Amino acid sequence: MWNTLIAILTIFDFGVCETVYHVIGSAVTFSCHGNSDVVWKGPYDSGRIYSEANHINEHLPINLSSRIFTIGNILKLVNLQLTDTGLYECFEDIKTKIPVKTFDLSFPALLSSPTPSYYRFMMLDADSQKLFVGYMNHLDILDISDQPVFPIQSKSYYFTPIQSNLDYCKLSKPEVPYCQNHIKFITKKKDDILFVCGTNADAPKGFEINTTSGVTTYGSDDKFSAVPCSNDPFHNFTAIYINTASFFTFKSKMKETLFMLEEEEGGVD
Repeated sequence: MWNTLIAILTIFDFGVCETVYHVIGSAVTFSCHGNSDVVWKGPYDSGRIYSEANHINEHLPINLSSRIFTIGNILKLVNLQLTDTGLYECFEDIKTKIPVKTFDLSFPALLSSPTPSYYRFMMLDADSQKLFVGYMNHLDILDISDQPVFPIQSKSYYFTPIQSNLDYCKLSKPEVPYCQNHIKFITKKKDDILFVCGTNADAPKGFEINTTSGVTTYGSDDKFSAVPCSNDPFHNFTAIYINTASFFTFKSKMKETLFMLEEEEGGVD
């Protein structure tokens, strides 16, 4: 199972269950009733004490304790990680056995597939609060915010390789995964225009997507023929897009190749 994850926080408070959503890497705040002497327990080591009377447990791993902050009866956990999943309990003091409040932090899948999908590229656009995920024959655009609504709303584009390239690729390579269109690079040219690059069955192509109209312009010989995407879905590939030029680099075993494409009005030549 291949998953892209976000954090879901389920809050139990006097029989009421409230769900709050958080993106992985963000911060969450737990608020308890009572004074500042409260004790917080977390999921690490099956319910270890995280803090007591605003003092953080010094025996916690450094990569956990460094992300914990307490102020009064509030516990804050920053840079959420997958290992943070589990129960968070607040007690009036160290002798109390029944928690005042309980929080259940879990990580459901944002994207999932029963078979390998070969996720190749992710781009987070803070301005539009969208996550772009490129993988085999697909590009998904997901609405992400500090408190997204679950299930996450997404828009999916399906890009199979050009048939002639697919037929030629299958003569020498396995159809899956090598002769598919793996999305290796995504960037914004304008607010609603994406420039995308895919392996296209061992014959890399670039194309543009208008996310407002949904219109896709595939790379033609005169417009995108020089786009240097890696043809191998397993090669490390890095690209940098600049207003006046596009620099594409990819590493292939022992050498690194650098391409520079001058950009003119209306596209990349």
